[in-house]
Amino acid sequence: FMGGLGLGGAILGKRVDKSKNPLRFYAFLEFGIAGFAALTPLLIFLSRELYLMLGGTVVMGLTLSTLVRLILSTLVLAIPTFLMGGTLPAAARAAEDSSDVGRRNMALLYGLNTIGAVVGVGLATFILLEALGTTTMLFTACVFNALIAAAAWSISLSKDSQIADIELK
Repeated sequence: FMGGLGLGGAILGKRVDKSKNPLRFYAFLEFGIAGFAALTPLLIFLSRELYLMLGGTVVMGLTLSTLVRLILSTLVLAIPTFLMGGTLPAAARAAEDSSDVGRRNMALLYGLNTIGAVVGVGLATFILLEALGTTTMLFTACVFNALIAAAAWSISLSKDSQIADIELK
């Protein structure tokens, strides 16, 4: 998970710096996260079937079967966590403003991101997973990601018109 976040931040962070509309880039990332996360139950099912076809621990032994499970888990998490790694650089770039010398927008964004992560993990762990179950919780999170992406996309369209107005002047 952390490897995907770090790799996504490093690679996608460079790409967002070249983007004319970082908020739209962020929207694409959020849509991608929602879509790939929605595939998780299918990917877990396929991983389990492959693991069982390989014979599991009985055939592969403890060391190899553990390695195979680790690789399969990494493959399931790879794309969504890679995309997640790019969201903070994209959001940070979208929040940048040359008039904000003290970087208050950036500090506010980091603070809200941290608070959101803590609240989200707490709610998911202690309330929502038990109340909704794993699959319903996953799809609920996917819907929220898609809604966030749609909102970012919508705002990015208005930013495009503002940029066009500035360029015309």
